[in-house]
Amino acid sequence: PNPEDYGACLSRGLGEALRVVPTAEAELKPFRYKEQLQWTLCSSESGGPSFTFEFAAWAPDVFAKLRQDVLGIQLDEYRSSLSLRPLSGGKTGEGKSASLFYFSWDCKFIVKTCFPNEMPFFKKCLKDYYTHLAGADRIGSCTASFLPRYVGLYSAKFENQPVIHFVVMSNVFPPRVELQEKYDLKGVLGKTRFVPQEEVDKGTKVLKDRNFAKRNKLAVGDGLCERIEAQIEQDVTFLRQHDRMDYSLLLGIASLNSVEEPSRIWPAA
Repeated sequence: PNPEDYGACLSRGLGEALRVVPTAEAELKPFRYKEQLQWTLCSSESGGPSFTFEFAAWAPDVFAKLRQDVLGIQLDEYRSSLSLRPLSGGKTGEGKSASLFYFSWDCKFIVKTCFPNEMPFFKKCLKDYYTHLAGADRIGSCTASFLPRYVGLYSAKFENQPVIHFVVMSNVFPPRVELQEKYDLKGVLGKTRFVPQEEVDKGTKVLKDRNFAKRNKLAVGDGLCERIEAQIEQDVTFLRQHDRMDYSLLLGIASLNSVEEPSRIWPAA
């Protein structure tokens, strides 16, 4: 399958997996292979090639509880975003990883392929991850943690091809907001932490630490700076305790003049 076919197949698999209603009181059970389903999918309504693939959802009850109770994402919203239309994308990101990225049709969710050696992290840390996000301060109905918001983990197996693992993440950038600036911040100012103007002119969208240091200060409002610092410290502690390295903070900046009714998009605004 090409990237477009993969997007259609993954959307189909997600739609079928999300038909299974989670139990009312999902326990934080050990991470395990929960279920495996199989379909034949015709990727083209005009009679194009069909693909037989196996699809699996990992710890679906735990992720369902995480989505609803910690991140404020309802099942109908999640299912509609991921299965109403095929996923788009299938390209590598701007980082060093060779992972492929797909987007839901409404850009609320990002689907990222995982390497097999990344899967043990979820198996080992899923319960701690849930507990950390649930214990953080809240902004409206959502956790205030700055960690990536993993909302589902799945696998797909096509004939004569290795298993594809992929994680679904909530997009922290509201799709209706135009961001004037984006930064990938690691907290260091080495020579590699700068994007020169010629790269920006070629289309690079995400800038780095030294670019950020050259801009004016970022105003975040009274009292919010302390809350942000405290939450980042808690998140970094979590990452250190679980031997995670090379993490960074993704920052997007939008002008409020370009945002209609910001309180509807950011509950804390």
